[in-house]
Amino acid sequence: MERFVSKIVSRMLLANLITDGESDEYTYEIQVLLEKIISYAVIFGLAIVFKRVLEIALFTVSFSFLRKFSGGIHCKRFETCLFASIIVSFSSILIFPIAKEVYPIYQGGGDNVNDNCHLDWPNQQPQYRLECLRI
Repeated sequence: MERFVSKIVSRMLLANLITDGESDEYTYEIQVLLEKIISYAVIFGLAIVFKRVLEIALFTVSFSFLRKFSGGIHCKRFETCLFASIIVSFSSILIFPIAKEVYPIYQGGGDNVNDNCHLDWPNQQPQYRLECLRI
């Protein structure tokens, strides 16, 4: 990864897009950008394979906000960071079904007013008759 980024920065220097003083800054920024792109591509690629894109997307968005303000863990090597990110992200797949049981999430449908209707509609109280009308 570092050799690839250094080649990009050296070509930017040869093309006079950046100065020598900016090369270290651009090296760092390009490396971070490529690592994020690779990490998200791997995580969402695995999410597509396991058919868990919604869960990973929800976890990634919520975890990104949390990590922005808390700092997060920093690994020395990209491979270690990628592995840790995959483990943390896919642990949400294991936790998400448990969380859905504890904290119900709207999944369409919902309570139907007509479910309260009984077969003896004429014998119900007048205030409940309107609920049973199918409009």
